Amino acid sequence: MPSADTDFYDSVFITPNYESAVAVIEAGCDVVALDGTLRGRNEKELTELVQRLKAAYPDIVLMADLATVEEGIICEKAGSDILSSTLSGYTRDTMHNNLGGPDIQLIRELKSRTSCLVNGEGKIWDSKQLRDVWAAGADMVTMGSAITNPMKTTAYLIDQMKK
Repeated sequence: MPSADTDFYDSVFITPNYESAVAVIEAGCDVVALDGTLRGRNEKELTELVQRLKAAYPDIVLMADLATVEEGIICEKAGSDILSSTLSGYTRDTMHNNLGGPDIQLIRELKSRTSCLVNGEGKIWDSKQLRDVWAAGADMVTMGSAITNPMKTTAYLIDQMKK
């Protein structure tokens, strides 16, 4: 978990390593979401993590939470089963993409440039955004804070009404 706002964009905190993935698997999950960005590691280290997990747990579905198409291509080559737009806008390289809604372009590109399933996730707050994610080609959608954080949802809706 990031220790301060200054390292938020640089920190890996979604199932960051082999040990944390094993703990999630042993708890009984069917899908493990891994941080699929290159924050704090290089392409070789990320590839080795995915391949080690696939070798040890061949029946587990690995979902790469990522921020860019390039990361998606790397994660697909490494053996990830699902590519998720989760971290677009939340890494130093994509912080300018914080569009107030999901990264539709990223979803489109992941769908057209890879053969993996694509999960639309991140900044989906209303039915229009949800329709846009489906129209962009997402195979599945994960609703996060819009469902699990009513305070954040309320603040978002109030902000939208002021516009």
